[in-house]
Order: sequence, then structure tokens, then C-alpha cells
Amino acid sequence: MANFTEKAIKAAFLQLLEAKPLPQITVRDIVETCGINRNSFYYHYQDIPSLVEELLLEQTEQIIRTYPLTDSVEETFLAIVDYIESHRKPLFHLYHSSNRESFEKNVWKICDYVVDSWINARIHDLKVSEEDLRTIAWFYKCQCFGVTMSYMDSDMRKSAGTDFRNAVLRICRLHKGGLKQTLEDAEAPA
Repeated sequence: MANFTEKAIKAAFLQLLEAKPLPQITVRDIVETCGINRNSFYYHYQDIPSLVEELLLEQTEQIIRTYPLTDSVEETFLAIVDYIESHRKPLFHLYHSSNRESFEKNVWKICDYVVDSWINARIHDLKVSEEDLRTIAWFYKCQCFGVTMSYMDSDMRKSAGTDFRNAVLRICRLHKGGLKQTLEDAEAPA
């Protein structure tokens, strides 16, 4: 559990990130915004990248806790889309920063959680080899990750002729039953 100063630093950083790109944010900006001295910042964080890394990890874990999977992958993806939309500017600024690798690693972790849970909820009594399950999961994780990164690459503008939310819903509807068929095909002897 973060203490009061860590929470203040994170809140100030997110407030600044809402207003301007990461490279324009300094430790001085952060400490002035939250009313602490530089030593207090450096007591808690080595530098801004270490603050970003911790914040990304916390936000990823919060998304996973806040949006437990339901029977519908659409609901789960839409919950994540809602999170992205409600944090548009900070996510945009993090994506277009030197911390992009860390950002992508955490997006992959969310995709991993969503897809593994989705597959495990649908496997039921099918006898699919571990190797096939890993391969199928990897394929769907790549799709999830790719769609998200494509949206980020488009500067979070309209995607596929529609908004991101509608595009994700449409993809889920078009693909309905695809996982079930893939798992059934994997179960069948070659």
C-alpha cells in the first residue's frame, strides 16, 4: 500500500501527464504540483522512468482486479476500452514516450490475462493438448495486443471507419464461435 507521499507524487504526475507529454515533465514539476521537496521524490523514486514503471504496473494490476472476466469476452474488452477512453491523454503520452516498451509490456500482461481467462472459461471438458492451448492462446493474445497497438498507433482516433469501442464490439461479434471451433478442431485427432 502506497503511503501518502507516494500517492501525492503519482497523482501529481498523472495530472501533469494529462496536460503534457512525458518528456516535458520534470521532477521539479512533480514536486511543485504536489507540494513536496525534491529529496522526498528521490526517497521514493530513483527517477521519472522508475515512477512510470511502478505506475504502469499498478494500473495493470488494477485493471485486472477491477474488470474480472465475465462469460462475455465483449464485456471484458469493453471494460478495457472504457479504461483506455477514460485515461486517453495519459495513455497517449506514455505510449509516445521513451517508456513505450514498459507500456507495451503491461498491455501484453492485460491481453494475457483476458485471453487466458477467456480460453479457460470455454475449454470445459475438451481434451486439448497443452501445446495446442499455448499456441491458440498465443494467437489470440497477439490479436488482442495488435488491435490495441493499432489503435494507439492511430493516435487513438477512429479505427476501421468507426470508433474503437464499436470496432472491438464488431470484431467480437464477427468472431463469435471462432474459439469454440478452434478448440474443437484441436481436440480432434490429426
